[in-house]
Amino acid sequence: MVDFGGIRIKDVRFLGLRDDVVELYQQCSVLVHPALVDAGPKVVNEAMACGLPVIVADGIGTTRIVSEGENGFVVPSRDSNAIAHYLRFFYNHPSETERMGHNARVTALALGLENHVRQLTDQIYSLAGRA
Repeated sequence: MVDFGGIRIKDVRFLGLRDDVVELYQQCSVLVHPALVDAGPKVVNEAMACGLPVIVADGIGTTRIVSEGENGFVVPSRDSNAIAHYLRFFYNHPSETERMGHNARVTALALGLENHVRQLTDQIYSLAGRA
């Protein structure tokens, strides 16, 4: 059993490389990404696109898309008590979890569309010989 900031986790499984990620996200309520350094973790964007609010450490690149209390929370790196605090929050407030999950999906989809449009525009300008 793992004791994580007062929350006891009986069953931790490492699933390895999977091709059913969307189905796995749909079984979850929240994503925790406590990495110390990660320039642009796809896992956070994927989870948000699947409607999960997130808890991320402040050392990763996606902190700019996390709106505190709207689609997730940013915690200090190496602060397991802060992670546990927000896990308790999500556990005790299912309607907030649902609301924030909806907001996370909206955020992720908007960013995805924005990036797609920007890339398409860049390609068109490149083909036309313009910068």
